[in-house]
Amino acid sequence: HPEISWSESARPFLSVPGRLAETVASVVRDVLGQAPELNTAGGTSDARWFAENGIEVVEFGLVPYQMHGIDERCRIADLDKLCRVVYELG
Repeated sequence: HPEISWSESARPFLSVPGRLAETVASVVRDVLGQAPELNTAGGTSDARWFAENGIEVVEFGLVPYQMHGIDERCRIADLDKLCRVVYELG
């Protein structure tokens, strides 16, 4: 019988939605006119280090094209929207 060993390379980065998630969602609705979708479809994240210590985390940003690949890029219109949201959060 072959021996199988497991290693954990990425932990979940879920946190209980609270004030931070509510604030970001509110600003996104105000600036972009639509509610954000809460999900973790983006893959793993360094946010896992905070979440596992009970710190609320929220990640949001651009829709990447060819993420981590040659010619990674975004749409200028998307960058403009992101900048407006970040400005209002500031």
